[in-house]
Amino acid sequence: MHKTFPAALVTLSFVGLLPRAAHGQLEVLSPSVIERTASPGGSYVSTVRLRNSSRTAQAVRIYQEDYRFYADGRSVFTPAGSHDRSNASWISLPSSQVVLQAGETYELAASVAVPNDSQRVGSYWSLVLIEPVAATAASGLDGKAPDGTSAIVTRVRQAIQLVTHIAETGRQDVRIGEPRLTSGPAGKREVRVEVENTGERAYRPQISLEILAADGRTVFTHKQERGLIYPGTSIDQLFDLTSLKGGEYAILLVVDTGSADMFGARYRLRLQ
Repeated sequence: MHKTFPAALVTLSFVGLLPRAAHGQLEVLSPSVIERTASPGGSYVSTVRLRNSSRTAQAVRIYQEDYRFYADGRSVFTPAGSHDRSNASWISLPSSQVVLQAGETYELAASVAVPNDSQRVGSYWSLVLIEPVAATAASGLDGKAPDGTSAIVTRVRQAIQLVTHIAETGRQDVRIGEPRLTSGPAGKREVRVEVENTGERAYRPQISLEILAADGRTVFTHKQERGLIYPGTSIDQLFDLTSLKGGEYAILLVVDTGSADMFGARYRLRLQ
């Protein structure tokens, strides 16, 4: 086992991502992350199930984008195929728009053809976005109210992450940032640590924190499993230390990616 221990609102519309099944008329019944493991040159189909739970027909736009996220809170959406770990060009969608009748369930079959390229290793991903088409757009209206003033049309979209892991290939690696001690309301104290996937394969890290007092006693432990972190993306891991009294402590942070390797860092902490 290897261990490392170094000391918007626009003119006519508001566009946003909502959690799965959050829109009242259109539900995404499939998981928000769909993963498959495939070999170079292989192919498979990922199915996204949609349901129109309203009493009227609903037109739905279906399209692709790339997606990355960072510990500073940014979620970056870019055109499909815009980064070197995008699998968007491997994916064929049956249609760019469908109409679901009231109560209808629709299965969107996304066909994935993995390039026959032995140089590709690790994980590749992109988004399929599901967006109900507003009545004004579907009817060809231009967003103008009857008196000629601009109308605000609310647009929401739901995202499904389609992930391809190339066989069992790809190095898993972690960069652990320097801890940052922050304070909140009512004397709340937190320590935040950036965890970045610097490898080639996505993983769901299990992050453990152990804090030892000056006499060696363990005074705090916490373990949390996070969602899938892709190569080149990062998360902000937070631990609530409000229960600790002032004093000198040693911190041991361990990140388990599920591989044979574990990654960790040691720090000194002084609480006033």
